[in-house]
Amino acid sequence: MDSILSALSNYKNLLNYNYNFVIACNKQKENVKLTFEAKDFYHLVGFQYLTDIDIPKNEKQLFKKVESFRINDEYLSKSIYYTKVESSFANVKERIEGFKDVDKFIENKNIVCKYIKNKNPSSSIKADYLIKSTIYNRTAYMFLRKRNKRNDHCMCSFFMQPQNDYNGQKAYWLYKDRECILDNSVEVLLDKLSE
Repeated sequence: MDSILSALSNYKNLLNYNYNFVIACNKQKENVKLTFEAKDFYHLVGFQYLTDIDIPKNEKQLFKKVESFRINDEYLSKSIYYTKVESSFANVKERIEGFKDVDKFIENKNIVCKYIKNKNPSSSIKADYLIKSTIYNRTAYMFLRKRNKRNDHCMCSFFMQPQNDYNGQKAYWLYKDRECILDNSVEVLLDKLSE
């Protein structure tokens, strides 16, 4: 299966779930609800960098073109920016290949920190939290930001091990669960609160 189709299939499944986190930072507990929306996919896989090929921004059109194989790995590789974006360390191919496992990266035993912009002067990312997660000897960086006028968070950026490191204020996981929107069932992934 093409990497982009696999990434989309995994993401469409994630649209049925929320993740609920309790994070400790500076001896304060912070509740974070991570939600997913179809419109977020375009940016998360790095399509904004592939300016020399035609990729629809509308999620319905985009999903349809990926699922009908009109946008596939071969088509994406026609972009000169697929493996190297000008003036950037971005690698869209690596991002898509990593994004196939985004749920595993989230659920894995990983590092969380409060993202602090001035500790990362070369970055233009605006985020509240940074999660670093390693599986299969690959490290993903996932940035979470509060959605506008809502209490939930979105994943605002995702990429694989960059050339430069990203840092923040140390934080700790106290609780993680995955909640199914369809039947309200909850799978607890980590619980240090009840210890």
